[in-house]
Amino acid sequence: MEMRTVNEQEEIYEDTTAAPQISRRSDIKRENGQTKCRIAAKFFTAITIAVVAILAIVNYVKIQQLLDESSQLREGLAISQLQLTEAIGNVSESLANSQQRQTETIGIISESLANSQQKQTEAIGIISESLANSQRQQYEAIGNISDRIIELGQKLNNTIRQLTGEVAIAKSFQGEDCKAVFNNGITTSGIYTINVGGKATQVYCDMETDGGGWTVFQRRFDGGVDFYRNWISYQQGFGSLNGEFWLGLDLLHQLTAGASYKLRVDLEDAENNTAYAEYKTFTVGPESSNYTLTVGRYSGTAGDSLADNSHDQFSTFDRDHDWSGMNCAVGRHGGWWYYACSMSNLNGEYLTPGESDSRGLIWFRWKNNYESMRKTEMKIKPV
Repeated sequence: MEMRTVNEQEEIYEDTTAAPQISRRSDIKRENGQTKCRIAAKFFTAITIAVVAILAIVNYVKIQQLLDESSQLREGLAISQLQLTEAIGNVSESLANSQQRQTETIGIISESLANSQQKQTEAIGIISESLANSQRQQYEAIGNISDRIIELGQKLNNTIRQLTGEVAIAKSFQGEDCKAVFNNGITTSGIYTINVGGKATQVYCDMETDGGGWTVFQRRFDGGVDFYRNWISYQQGFGSLNGEFWLGLDLLHQLTAGASYKLRVDLEDAENNTAYAEYKTFTVGPESSNYTLTVGRYSGTAGDSLADNSHDQFSTFDRDHDWSGMNCAVGRHGGWWYYACSMSNLNGEYLTPGESDSRGLIWFRWKNNYESMRKTEMKIKPV
């Protein structure tokens, strides 16, 4: 574009008319605006190119990152596929082994079932044969039992007739003691009726020990009867003649007052060993003497644990007649001819057989200790 100076412009302005001068100014302004537009367009173009370049660079960086991540994912996928392939191989191998073991197990079970069925068949055969034999034996046993029942029935009838006759004799016989019953031909131990002081009284007779004919007045064997009793109980007697009992001090006095009697004491310990003590004389005084005991010379295998009590009075927890400063009946838990207190206590507390305790059923001089007896019997017979 042609440029002019101010003077030249003024000359032109002076040389020309007013209209042409105005047209040239417009052209100059237009050219200047176009120039500015071109410069602005170039500037904006440059900026746009720079922005596009920057965005391209940023996108390039992101694309590289995505490519790296994609590469890592492909690598991880390849590893996972390899591991999955190995796992599938292992599972396939395990399944194959499992199928093989199952096949082997099924074979073993099948064989076992076959053997079991065979054994069951054999067992059924044995059981059937055993049942047949058992039935045959049962029939034979039933036949034998029937014969035995008939035989026992006959013996029972004979025994009943015999016992009926003996009971009739015993009931009708009014002897003064069991020796009289024995002398009348009755040799079976049991309960019989005797005449004591003009009164019919039932007693237990031992018809087997040492020639028989013993009148039993005390028996212990299981602790079923409490012997820790008062004076009246020991005076009148208590218990059952078929079990444990004490005959009574009144009856003992009446029995021994009219004749000479000897005493026998039978003992059995915890190990079922037996021993006895026998005294040549035995009497029990009247109530007025508090049933004083008198015993004679000792013989036997149990040792003498009663002679020290001869001439002693009977004591209970409510009647103290011993020589001790205490009530021996309370201390020894029984009723007895206590001295202070005693080497014997056969009416004491029934303890566990073999237990060592002076309250028990003791007969000290058998074993020189306070071992409690399992069984005791006291019985008398005329001399």
